[in-house]
Amino acid sequence: MKIFNYENGKEKVYVQMQDLMVLIHEDINCGIPGSIFEKVFLGSVNNGQTSGMLIVDDSNRWEFKEFDLPEEVEFFKKLDWIVDYKEHRNKSREELIAYGRTIEERINQVVDIWNNMTNEEQKNHGELYNEYSLLKFQADFLPNILWLNQGHITMPFPLVADSDGVVLQDNMEYQAKTTLDPNKVIIYRKDGQAINKGKVDKDFIKHVVTNSVTILNQTRGDLCTFKNVKHNVSQDGRFIEVTLGIKPILSQEEKDYKKQNSFVRRMVRKITGSQE
Repeated sequence: MKIFNYENGKEKVYVQMQDLMVLIHEDINCGIPGSIFEKVFLGSVNNGQTSGMLIVDDSNRWEFKEFDLPEEVEFFKKLDWIVDYKEHRNKSREELIAYGRTIEERINQVVDIWNNMTNEEQKNHGELYNEYSLLKFQADFLPNILWLNQGHITMPFPLVADSDGVVLQDNMEYQAKTTLDPNKVIIYRKDGQAINKGKVDKDFIKHVVTNSVTILNQTRGDLCTFKNVKHNVSQDGRFIEVTLGIKPILSQEEKDYKKQNSFVRRMVRKITGSQE
C-alpha cells in the first residue's frame, strides 16, 4: 500500500515493506531510482545493525518507508499495482468488491492469453506473467482496506496530519486534525512546541471526539460503529493521540461466515481437546 501526503509544503509517499519487497525481488523492468535502493537496503536494520539486506516477514510487512525526493514520488505514482490507500479508503463495501472484480476480470484475461500461447511464445512474453503476479498481489491486498475500515486489523500508519483530511477543532493555541490512520486524530500546538495533555481544555478534546465520531459515521457508518476512545501524548511529546475504538458492522454474508467458522473451531476443540 502507498500513501501520498503533503507535509510542510512537500509531497511525500509512504510505501509498505511488503510492496518494496515485491518491487525489488520480482523481475519488474521499471527503472527504480537508485535513492530507493539506498533507503531500502542501507536503511534496513537487523539486530540493531545496518544489514544491507531486505528481510520482510509478518513482523514488519505492514511497516512504512518514507520517500520524499520528487523522482521517488513520481516513480511510485506510476506503479498501479501498489494499492493507493487514499484512492480506496472511502469506498463502500460494494465499491471495493466491484473494483476487486475488475482486477479479477483482467487476471482471467491474462491467464487465457498465457494458456493459449506455445511454450516458445511464453518464453518471449515474461511481462505477461509479471502482470499476472502483480494483479494477483493487488487483488489479494484489497480486502485489507475493508478490514482496516471495519477495525478487524490495524497497521502502523505514520503519525502525521492527513493533508487531505479534516480540521476537527481549532482555537488560538491548538488544532486537531485527522491523520493517515483512519482511527486516529492528533491534537497539536500551533507554535510547534511540545504539548501538555493536562493543559488542553477538556471541552476542546470533547469536541474533537464528537466531531471524529460524526465523520466516522459519515464515511464508514455502514462498516463500523463507535465503541470507545483513548487519548495519550505521543512518544515525541508533540501530539495528543486520540484513538477511536470501533466495532465492525458485518454483512449477512460475513455473519454467516463468522458463525460457520466459530462452529468449526468449537468442533475441532471438542474432537482434539485443544484449548486454542
